[in-house]
Amino acid sequence: MARFLHGPITILTVVGAILAAPLAFACTTPVHRYAMYNWEPSTYLVCYFFDGEEDAADRDVNVALRTMSESETSIVNITYQPVDIRDTALLEDAPAPVRSAWDDHRDKSLPLHMVFSPRGVLLHVGRMTRDDVARMTDSPWRKRLARLLGESRHGALLFLPGVDEEKNAAARVEVEKAIRLAAERVTVMDPSPSVLPGGDPRPKPADDASGDEGSDDAKPDFDLEVLELPRDDESESWLVRQLHAVERLDDEEVRLPMVFGVYGRGRALEPYLGAGIIAENMLEMISFMNGPCSCEVKDQNPGVDLLVTWDWENSARQLARRVGRETGNELLLEEIGLGYRELEIDAPPPGVAAAEPDDLPGGAAEPSSAVSTATEIEPADAPSPRDRAGSGEREAGSAGFLMIVLIPALGLGALALAAATVFLLMRRR
Repeated sequence: MARFLHGPITILTVVGAILAAPLAFACTTPVHRYAMYNWEPSTYLVCYFFDGEEDAADRDVNVALRTMSESETSIVNITYQPVDIRDTALLEDAPAPVRSAWDDHRDKSLPLHMVFSPRGVLLHVGRMTRDDVARMTDSPWRKRLARLLGESRHGALLFLPGVDEEKNAAARVEVEKAIRLAAERVTVMDPSPSVLPGGDPRPKPADDASGDEGSDDAKPDFDLEVLELPRDDESESWLVRQLHAVERLDDEEVRLPMVFGVYGRGRALEPYLGAGIIAENMLEMISFMNGPCSCEVKDQNPGVDLLVTWDWENSARQLARRVGRETGNELLLEEIGLGYRELEIDAPPPGVAAAEPDDLPGGAAEPSSAVSTATEIEPADAPSPRDRAGSGEREAGSAGFLMIVLIPALGLGALALAAATVFLLMRRR
């Protein structure tokens, strides 16, 4: 029997989250770097509804979607799901947003495609062409954003202008002010000395001169970059559509200027809109992205993953190589064969050049590793930017460190497991 490519939360998943939580107390890795190292982007679900047999005219499109979804070398976060409406068991097994969307559109002529965000927001209804798929999965500005996230130490801000130029101008002034304030106030987290030979354990404010007076290293660069997205660029229409779905907006709100914080592997925070675009507000968002990770379970952190064609694993390895060993990137460094004593901080080893994915519009990056896809639709009530408590979802670095932290955490973990079990049972009622 055909089944939807998703699954319920299991007790094992809850146990993993509980056991990972105590490890966060030892983490000084900034949220944006930890997210780049560890968090696989959630997938966008593309459903193809048909009656009995797929239309031959859609075969090429669906083959392309299926390949993106199932190929071990895929670097785009989508899941493709064909849905024969005669298969009532398959429809009953579908996530609630899919069932609801089908109920709302069952009167439309078939076949048709529906596209859902990781939170279950319906982004598209209608038959898709190969050009539609290309625009949905890739665009020049998403490539630029992905490259910046891989290179930057401090995340990125994405500015989406509104329809009122006067409001846009006021928003730009506040964004520039926020960057200046961040350079003065935001704490820059250095790698821990427990894993970096000769490291300095103290977090350094960006305006704290740590070297000799007059030294080039006296004031660290704060390289948070702002990208202003062209609102009416047809090639970016899918990116605009995704951004409008990060938070549910009414018809008036979508006309306002918006500022999104973006970190990790393209995870966009809920936006500040219109009059809410104030430097102090954005400073809170910037501080979150640059603060130490305190919750390492991705889905318990704010934001929605954008749909991007990019080799994030390669970006994560290159970032780990530049930064050096810190909590969250141990496995990446092992993969590229760099041990504890072999690291050069802030520089790749001699003779090793950073690989650059193709940045031409419509070009495909050269895949370097398999990318697993998560198909569970995220809860729509994820934390808002006002509720940011930290970030993370780490894979354990070394067995010895895990045991040292795990033993004193067993008592707390047992209590948390019991509470989580009760919560899950209540959800099933």
